[in-house]
Amino acid sequence: MRSGPLMLGHAKLLLVATLAAAVLTGASAPAAPGTRPVTSGDLEARLAAAATETKLACAPQLNWDSPLDQAKIATSSTARILGRLPFAPVVPRFGVRPQLVQVSDPDRVAAADRSVAFLYRFATGPAFPSNGRIVVKESTATMTPDTLRAIAADPGASAAVTFRMISFGGTAALLSSANGVGRVQFVRGGVEYDVTGPAVAPAEVQRLATLIR
Repeated sequence: MRSGPLMLGHAKLLLVATLAAAVLTGASAPAAPGTRPVTSGDLEARLAAAATETKLACAPQLNWDSPLDQAKIATSSTARILGRLPFAPVVPRFGVRPQLVQVSDPDRVAAADRSVAFLYRFATGPAFPSNGRIVVKESTATMTPDTLRAIAADPGASAAVTFRMISFGGTAALLSSANGVGRVQFVRGGVEYDVTGPAVAPAEVQRLATLIR
């Protein structure tokens, strides 16, 4: 059964609460001998890291057949106009046509929050062990390359997820992987790109990300 937006919202709130509680617990615990006490600046940094962690952990939990909420169906050529996007979408050069193109409904979503999503379906195989779907989401950037580097350098509570920085075409990107599934995020020209799928191998998602240009 698919998780609806309300259920996902509760899951996100629970994760935020869990992360925030962990941060606050760490802040209130007595400092170990020989270490400095936790300052308000430390607490703010930890809360910011928790918020980023929540975004990274929750974003892939979506309906892979209809990636965007409050969306309209578009085509590669009509996406910008139909969605009144504040940026020019880049159509991935995957060698196949997207199975679905969605844009945020501009009558329901603020300009700064509008996105476009391209859904592709590839044949299963070594690169896609059980599911060939790939979603490329493009939106106005809320992170920077430095944000991605900070996540890779100090991933925080993500024991189940590994992070590392990669580079292609002069673009720094964050590659995350868990349970054999990969995700690539990068920022270019003020636009944030998020490439992932329910069962895409890390090497394959990295290869596909290089084709978005």
